[in-house]
Amino acid sequence: KRHLRKKAKGAFPVALKNFAATLQFYSTKAYEYVRKTFLNILPHPQTIRRWYASIDCKPGITTEALKTIQAKIHEAASDSKTLNFSLTIDDMSIRQYTELVNDQYYGYVDYEINYKINSENNDNLLEATSVCVFLLVCINGNWKIPVAYYVIRSLSGKERANLIKIVLGSLHEIGAVVVNITMDGCASNISTMNYLGANISAENLISYFMHPISKEKVYLMLDACHMIKLIRNTYDTKRNIHDSSENKIEWRYIVNLIELQEREGLHTAVKINRRHLNWQREKMNVQLAVQIFSNSVANAIDFCRIDLKLQQFDNSTATSLFIRNMNNIFDLLNSRNLLCKNESQQPISLSNIDRIKENITKYIEYINDLYIDDKKMVLSERKIGFLGMLTCLQNIKDIAETLIATKKQNFLLTYNVCCICKHLLIGTDCMSALQQRKCRGGLINASSDVIKLCNIAERIIRRYPHEHNKRHPIQRMIIIALRYVTSDIFDDVLHMLEQGPLQDHRTELIKLVLHTYIQLRLRYIFASKQHKIKRVRKKFTTLVNFKNQ
Repeated sequence: KRHLRKKAKGAFPVALKNFAATLQFYSTKAYEYVRKTFLNILPHPQTIRRWYASIDCKPGITTEALKTIQAKIHEAASDSKTLNFSLTIDDMSIRQYTELVNDQYYGYVDYEINYKINSENNDNLLEATSVCVFLLVCINGNWKIPVAYYVIRSLSGKERANLIKIVLGSLHEIGAVVVNITMDGCASNISTMNYLGANISAENLISYFMHPISKEKVYLMLDACHMIKLIRNTYDTKRNIHDSSENKIEWRYIVNLIELQEREGLHTAVKINRRHLNWQREKMNVQLAVQIFSNSVANAIDFCRIDLKLQQFDNSTATSLFIRNMNNIFDLLNSRNLLCKNESQQPISLSNIDRIKENITKYIEYINDLYIDDKKMVLSERKIGFLGMLTCLQNIKDIAETLIATKKQNFLLTYNVCCICKHLLIGTDCMSALQQRKCRGGLINASSDVIKLCNIAERIIRRYPHEHNKRHPIQRMIIIALRYVTSDIFDDVLHMLEQGPLQDHRTELIKLVLHTYIQLRLRYIFASKQHKIKRVRKKFTTLVNFKNQ
């Protein structure tokens, strides 16, 4: 009617928007036909594309992200669960470039300010070189989302502190509880922490500040990955590090170990090599630092000193202890496995919180007792890496007391990866005759439950060949296969006894096995069809290239 009366077009009704967007999503040709049949009364495809691109991504706090977080919080509250968050802040370098789009300049410094081409301050605008990004990570969940970004050239500590307070205020309005803030160890971030109310210094370490609205403690942490790289840099470049007993901690033992491996043509079950000595070419590579501070390197040095009695490894006890402590500290700050057997990598829970607190106290005392020349390491010019580790250890201890001891969370870890599920995939008594002939000691045998799932998947693949050429064939077959999975498969995965009832991994494990097997089989089936084709390109290419030869 609106079209026939030729009135000015207003906003499209919601029902019409939903119909148009759905039809255009499923079939562009069908949408064009319907629109043409009804005299172009439906929205133009460009209009629908504009609806899809309606998210406001201008610099500042992203409203859509806040709505998503609020929905997640309400969803958790309906299950009587409180979500805790960590706010990660970092600067990302961008190409210095300006562009004019729709009467608006892009590429200039923008703290949520729109710069028009007729702006009076156009001549004084600075071109941006970085983006300050705020990433919100759910501590007791498995998701993260960027909540804000600002296009900057540089930020002083006071300016960055003000931005943090603004973001914290917006998150507080939607009910997000921010427990800690993580940044790297550059000087501007240290200044930011001091402006927020903390005191990042060895004499009077205060590694938290009070939330501007809720007045709760917000802990400030320096990125452990950045700290371990700074410690590696200091360990290599400073030759006069020693502990409280005047025992030297020297880089030359790392060099001697690598040279011994190269000379003998063997390695001592470590991952370090000549590349780790030339780390200056890859300063940002975290692995090159972490692999130096590993128990395997400490064990190799002890082996060369104690068992082989090599002279070049004499007096290396303090060095191997230093490497072990750095390994254990980093593992504690980077725990991944919920039920890991390695004590240094276990997440914090009620069962081990007392032991971990004792270890943290021991590590703090060890770092405080490190010296460079006659000066404490945490008071020297190269203090940031060690001071950052102190800050992280103290904060982890306080956060554990706040969340774990008060039973607000069952555990505290960075990456929720279950290690008990790994052992359910491996068996020792299910070897086939072909496996016995093929195995030379390194083959991992599948468990009986994995074999049952593979047999189910194989029957589905053979019984439903018409599903192979449809869209999303793997997902279709997994849904069919789940109907035939019995309750005795992976019945040992009783995670609900240690975790929340919704964190049981049995279904995810079954789907993962089915997905892996079906994917391998379908790839082989389609590859086999290609193998039957008589290939002539190679033959004729050779004939053309080597004509008359």
